[in-house]
Amino acid sequence: DLISRPVSMRDALTGLRDLLITDASGPLPGADALLKLLAQFGQVERAALYPPDTTGAPAGQLGAPFAFAPNDPLVRAAAAENGLCHVASDALPEHHGSQYLVVSRLRDLRGTDHGVLVVESMPFFALNEDTLQVINLLVGYYADSLASRDIIAPVRAAAPDCPPEFALELQRMWHVTRDSGLPSAIV
Repeated sequence: DLISRPVSMRDALTGLRDLLITDASGPLPGADALLKLLAQFGQVERAALYPPDTTGAPAGQLGAPFAFAPNDPLVRAAAAENGLCHVASDALPEHHGSQYLVVSRLRDLRGTDHGVLVVESMPFFALNEDTLQVINLLVGYYADSLASRDIIAPVRAAAPDCPPEFALELQRMWHVTRDSGLPSAIV
């Protein structure tokens, strides 16, 4: 699915970058817009984004509100794996009893934790490798955008004339390749 919709995905990533430029408020700026993209490209129906301090209200909500359980097995597994886990993950015990379908830490390419995505509802047939890759891609891209100034510093140190936008995209491509296994190329 990701391969068959490259223009749509490019538009989504551009929109995500643009929303973070225009909305820099709160702990997770653009959280609701990210959730809308996850609904559109990942078929997510009910989800929430929480800042690293998950004790308060979500920074963004999609669908009807639901209670966040920080000790849920899937939340703990995602924290231990430093990334995305789903109900069929090998990281979970066989009878885990999670109330969630997908949980992903919002970690940028430096490993900084910006919060957590918790998905409570999505269609059964949407819970597949392609959809999980799309969710992982959007969440990683979002987390990298939150930390863009610090992320581009190594590239700018090595190549001071490199435009910041290019430096960020270069780092993002490396992050996507490293974490998702999806090849990237500079054209």
